[in-house]
Amino acid sequence: MTENKFYLKLTLVAFLLLNMNPSTECIRFPEDRRPPVENDFKDGFYMIVGSERVNPNSKYVLSAISQNTKEPVNLELTLRRDDNKLNTHTATLDPSETKQFEFDIGEYGKENNLALDLKAALGSKNYSNTVRLIYNNKLVSTFIQTDKALYKPGEKVNIRVIQTNQHLIPVPDDNKINIFIIDPKRNRIKQWLNASLTDGVFTDSFKLNEEQTLGDYVIHVEASNEQKKSKKFEVNEYVLPQFDQSDRTKLLNI
Repeated sequence: MTENKFYLKLTLVAFLLLNMNPSTECIRFPEDRRPPVENDFKDGFYMIVGSERVNPNSKYVLSAISQNTKEPVNLELTLRRDDNKLNTHTATLDPSETKQFEFDIGEYGKENNLALDLKAALGSKNYSNTVRLIYNNKLVSTFIQTDKALYKPGEKVNIRVIQTNQHLIPVPDDNKINIFIIDPKRNRIKQWLNASLTDGVFTDSFKLNEEQTLGDYVIHVEASNEQKKSKKFEVNEYVLPQFDQSDRTKLLNI
């Protein structure tokens, strides 16, 4: 086997990275190497398959596949953040064997710098590669609720903020949020800084002044992962519609 052919066999080994969109896939080759052709794999091949994107607080799964290799393949897969190793898996793939590896992904914030290092050995040949992973740090959903959509001056406004992860599980209690109430003149009339959530929920209330400016108010929430969410409510003078008995439909005696 020539050096070039061996390299190409290991390139499919490298990483077949599949995005979450099943219609998108890519094989990463160095720019100075040609893509492999069918004849390059007549002596078998192996590959590592996984998603290019990872989600916080979830399992990241890779599949290692060998197909008709002449010898077992020794693998070492390492997930790291910058220079800190988070987890390492080692395994030996027999010919025509498939194995899966799971990595626990935590909450790393915006600057994550996650990477996956691969080391492989097939016979006397060694191979290594590093792939940068795309960390989706905006999978926290924020919901804002009020007890009414329309308030009169002087009334109490009850608000609730709920935060869940991508699995609709409440975020950890150590998550902090900032909440601002903005009036129609863009004045900040109320705020909660570094507010704590209990089981993913923040609840509080505030009272409007009797001479409160009329119009649309905004509840603005900023999460620790820089996610922002807003909801409007209205303050206005209003009179509840009254029931006019003269308009009642006459009952028919049967």
